[in-house]
Amino acid sequence: MHCLSVFWLFLLAWVAFGAQAALSPIQDQHPQCSAIINKQQQEMLAELNLARTQPMSYAQIVADKFSNLGADGLYRSSGKLYKIQEGRAVIEETLAFLKQVKPVMPLSLSRCLSLSALYHVQDQSKTGAVGHQGKDGSQATERAQKFLVGVLPYCGENISYGPQNVRDIVIQLLIDDGVSGRGHRKNVFDPRYRTIGLASGTHRVYGYMSVHVLCLNPLQN
Repeated sequence: MHCLSVFWLFLLAWVAFGAQAALSPIQDQHPQCSAIINKQQQEMLAELNLARTQPMSYAQIVADKFSNLGADGLYRSSGKLYKIQEGRAVIEETLAFLKQVKPVMPLSLSRCLSLSALYHVQDQSKTGAVGHQGKDGSQATERAQKFLVGVLPYCGENISYGPQNVRDIVIQLLIDDGVSGRGHRKNVFDPRYRTIGLASGTHRVYGYMSVHVLCLNPLQN
């Protein structure tokens, strides 16, 4: 049996709304950010933006995903048995949230921020560590700054460990099973976030991980 609620972690970067006008834009033309955006990153961006811009429609996607969820919190997906810690209640809570939340603008994908996310994936891939702090003591904003020139970024971060399917990752961030405060869900729908970096890879303990670096700074191509 698999538990889908293991270690979906979050970090919020709190910045006053009035400060957004002064945020420096992220520029992806720098030579160190010349990496090509791959298909998985494109699909992840599309899935996140589908949820952000069409939450009512996404509620049906979530409902269909858990249509066979039992009273004991168990359901089958792709032939495997999974357990939701909080049971049906957290699914109903998620559906209610998606049906009432206001749509927000889509995120723009940054190559530089994606390299920042990849830096953290590579850091934890070999060690099996979890969480937002890198082995060098860095947090999301500090890692983002390593790959940005002349920009002070304001960033938060979502990390999932376990799921590999793009839709499964996004749905679990929205459900936030077992996470008090539903910080990942709030991150996904925070209207202040303008830009995102995405990277995924293997994880020594959980098999797979996905890092989403969300920043308040707009993207300038």
